[in-house]
Amino acid sequence: MSDNTTIFISLINDFTNRMAEKYQRSSKSTFGDVVLYLKNRDPVIKRYYDEFLSIKELRNYLVHEAPQKEILAAVPSDEIIERFRFLYDKALHPETLSEIMTSEVISFSLDSPLSKVLEVISRDRISQYPVFDSQKFAGLLSDSGIVYWLAAHQKEEQIDLREVSLREAFDSEEHKEYYRILPPDTSVWLAWELYENLLKKGQKSLVILVADKAKINTRQDLVGIVTYRDLLPAVSKT
Repeated sequence: MSDNTTIFISLINDFTNRMAEKYQRSSKSTFGDVVLYLKNRDPVIKRYYDEFLSIKELRNYLVHEAPQKEILAAVPSDEIIERFRFLYDKALHPETLSEIMTSEVISFSLDSPLSKVLEVISRDRISQYPVFDSQKFAGLLSDSGIVYWLAAHQKEEQIDLREVSLREAFDSEEHKEYYRILPPDTSVWLAWELYENLLKKGQKSLVILVADKAKINTRQDLVGIVTYRDLLPAVSKT
């Protein structure tokens, strides 16, 4: 058995054992059993399922057929081993939201003057902002929501934006519920799968609010924010 074959089989056995333990499967599960079971349960295996099937076929050949032949028809190359190490790491050590989130979250109070809100939006060019009513989380404000409100009131004479609070514009915001609250240790793959599922249902926008609790009760509960622009690079590393 070549060195590469030994390394390849060892990696597969270790992967099988660790994934079986992670998902509470039988310790006697084979690599094929684990991959098939997790096809629609683990987002990494789901995404790279065809590659895992190819790895399974090569593994089966090396274990069951190769020992009976004098000349091997296939031997794991360095590239195949490195690719499997990549998939191994993705599945067992996925990047988490805490690693990609923006931790310095800019938020507004419903009592903030609209002039101040526009100033911050213009300066920071962020599209979504958490909004609080005192300390209670009220929802998300989008830059487009502000634009719609301004367009609807453009015919009104002499609007002093310093005298208009965010509350008035926020009450008409249509997208303030387009968010999900997830813990910091959530895999980026699980978050991306959530985004894709909502996209299929017609929701075009999603912001992930990162919090240690299932519900945001105060500003301090919100530890970070993740948008599509944060997620895409994390799941595009192929």
